[in-house]
Amino acid sequence: MIFQTIRATVQFHRLNERVKDQMREWFLATGIEVAQQMEAEGNVATNEYKQLVANVASMLLEFGRFSSAIEYYQKALAFARAWQYLNLFLPTT
Repeated sequence: MIFQTIRATVQFHRLNERVKDQMREWFLATGIEVAQQMEAEGNVATNEYKQLVANVASMLLEFGRFSSAIEYYQKALAFARAWQYLNLFLPTT
């Protein structure tokens, strides 16, 4: 009965696309939420944060949300620049 309804209405390929789109939106929203939580807690000086914001930026770019993608790429870039700056003063072993 479910298969008949799907075939008669949205078709399986459209249903799959809708499910994938919703999953992507949820994944992106979760990534943004975690990044914001890390920022609120001051946990921005970690590789995990840098990787997260870079991944969120890439996803935003893929979804055509260019201004938001730039914002998250700038966060990742700021981390990379700070790390590069610190390496100038940290002793090498």
